[in-house]
Amino acid sequence: MSKIFGRDEASPRRVDSTLTSIEKLKETIEIIENGIRNIEKKMKEAKSKAIFKSQNDEKAALNWMKKYKIFEDQIEELYQSRNKLEEHRLIIENNTNNIDSCVINHNRSNSINNNNVDIITDEINETSDIVEEINGVLSLPFNCYDDEDLKRELDQIISLVDYCNDLYFESIESKIRKKDEEDELVKKLEELE
Repeated sequence: MSKIFGRDEASPRRVDSTLTSIEKLKETIEIIENGIRNIEKKMKEAKSKAIFKSQNDEKAALNWMKKYKIFEDQIEELYQSRNKLEEHRLIIENNTNNIDSCVINHNRSNSINNNNVDIITDEINETSDIVEEINGVLSLPFNCYDDEDLKRELDQIISLVDYCNDLYFESIESKIRKKDEEDELVKKLEELE
């Protein structure tokens, strides 16, 4: 995937600039939220002055109500701006996570070769056989056994599953290590020739 974009791995410059962009967006959002709080204070003040002036001076009260409405419009604009910035921040974070996932998957897919796939396939087939055996035992009717027999068989199944899991993971790791060692020896022999 990264070859499509002309890079072999996630470039540190991209990561740094992305993190910087996210931080700047967070700072800008915080500034907008402070602005909203300040305008809300001014709105309360304008509203209280409009109420106070309405008793004596109707024209001044109307002017304070106009200021109140202007502040209200400013808050609406700030909320919209904050929401857009928050949306952009989330998009950038999601895209960064997607790119990182693609790079990781690409690196993993490069590390698996055909021999490793064969080893893993063999192990999966062996595990499937064991699972079929366990399912066969579990599919027998429960009425045929007493509680002690069932408990003993359950303990055997659990120990068999634990053993298979341990064997499976140890086998894969050892086979992959062995194959990697063989590949290294073959490479060294080829270099000597």
